[in-house]
Amino acid sequence: MPDKDGITRKRARLSANQLSALEQRLVSGCSGTLTVPTGDRIAPPPSAGQQSPIVEIQAGSDSPIFFAHPAGGNILCYIQLAAELGRRRSVYGLQAPGMYGDWRPHSSLGLLAGLYIDAIRSVQAYGPYYLAGWSMGGLIAFEIASQLKAQGQRIALLALLDTWVLAKDPDALMQYEAMFLAGFAQELGISIGDLAVPWQHLFRLGFEEKLNFLCGHAQAHAPIADHISSGALRHLLRVFLTNLQSMFAYRPQPYSGNATVLRASEHLGEPGRDLTGGWAKLAAGGIETIDVRGNHFSMMRQPYVRTLGTSLKRCIRIAELGTKK
Repeated sequence: MPDKDGITRKRARLSANQLSALEQRLVSGCSGTLTVPTGDRIAPPPSAGQQSPIVEIQAGSDSPIFFAHPAGGNILCYIQLAAELGRRRSVYGLQAPGMYGDWRPHSSLGLLAGLYIDAIRSVQAYGPYYLAGWSMGGLIAFEIASQLKAQGQRIALLALLDTWVLAKDPDALMQYEAMFLAGFAQELGISIGDLAVPWQHLFRLGFEEKLNFLCGHAQAHAPIADHISSGALRHLLRVFLTNLQSMFAYRPQPYSGNATVLRASEHLGEPGRDLTGGWAKLAAGGIETIDVRGNHFSMMRQPYVRTLGTSLKRCIRIAELGTKK
């Protein structure tokens, strides 16, 4: 039953497999452009036993903050950040369908957000809610906040970690995919420059062709291939590519609340970047922007994640004071 704050102390701890994956830093959040075949069905990996998208990252007595996954699908990128928020902060992650259970991919980020809201409310029945997300996770957090407000719930904090509104023209989409595919490849221990074909050719491939090419290249060149099966590697890449579809199809609508953008100070040349990441036109309640050290990827790792944690912790504290007024 929920306590006086509407929080049900439901615990779904990280599995041994997830902790092992954390140690190897296998996957990061990315973005890209492609189309998933209609009716595609993905079997879960052999280790998948989790039947809910919500995972407790850190137990604590303070109000929980919920982090939405980046395009990689898992929430391992938030482990270090959770520690920087302090031991008293309760931290949950929302991992993508396909990381657990039997799954038919969602092509709509709005449908994903609805699924995650059900999971969030199984832990915290009503607001105020503290929501955050890095990269694609920020788009998911934004949609979750919008749907929760439409349900009459209060959003104490919406923190967008180097997330921007994506331009939809083809040239911009190719630049986005180039940047994030390079980051994803780096997490696997390979360089996009090592591809056997020009990277521009890769973006013209269909979903299955792209998946087959990336799997083959990773198995031949990535250190990760020595630690997990080819099936598990293919599964990780399929979840990643599938999430890209929902991200690039998403069209955020105006939001009546406010948001905080924690922006990487070292830009990677994202197309159409502005000081608020494009959110000023969507958040009617106003936007606060905070620069944090590092680039889009390094901001989530030490030593830079320490300064990100300090900034986010300050945002949470200010939001908490606001809920008491």
